[in-house]
Amino acid sequence: MRKLLVLCILGITLLIIAGCSNKKNGNLESEQPITHTESESIGESETRLETEFIKELDSEKETKVKEETSSSVNTQNTTGETSITDDSTDEMTKQEYIDDLQYAYDLEVELSLSTTHLDQRSLNQGSYTAFLAWDDELNKIYRLLKTVLSETEMNQLIQEELGWIAMKDEEVEKAAQEVSGGSMEPYIRNMTALNITKERTLELIDMYFDR
Repeated sequence: MRKLLVLCILGITLLIIAGCSNKKNGNLESEQPITHTESESIGESETRLETEFIKELDSEKETKVKEETSSSVNTQNTTGETSITDDSTDEMTKQEYIDDLQYAYDLEVELSLSTTHLDQRSLNQGSYTAFLAWDDELNKIYRLLKTVLSETEMNQLIQEELGWIAMKDEEVEKAAQEVSGGSMEPYIRNMTALNITKERTLELIDMYFDR
């Protein structure tokens, strides 16, 4: 009888211990999702910070573009042409202005030194590049003259330029006839236009600085 009682007490004790153990394990399992949730929250926080950082960079870029655009617009006059500031030429002597044309002269020299070893296509392209340099300089000095000439003087210059353009086209066509249809025709056209344009550019530089 006493042994039976002891066995019953022992059995009840084991059941109580087993129940406590299961409860503890259950609590541990229920805590696992909390850790996982915290991890996801940190990831979302980092993502939000990264998104805000990108937005900030985009905002800075947009501001910079607006500032640059505004600055560019401010350099233009009502006709849409780039304004030449007083500092660009008022303090520059005629010789200094001509010295700045050295790059155009260099293109000519480089081209002349290359005639013996460049193929005709390359010479054609090089001569066109050299012509464009002088054409750009002609337009530049022409715009400068527009800022200093009176209305009457400017109208006279316009008529002179129209006559000069007609003369240039005629001379280019005349020179091209000698090699018409040949591979050298573009080169001859470009070099003829270059020489005439360079001469006119220097004439307008004299007009601007010697007036």
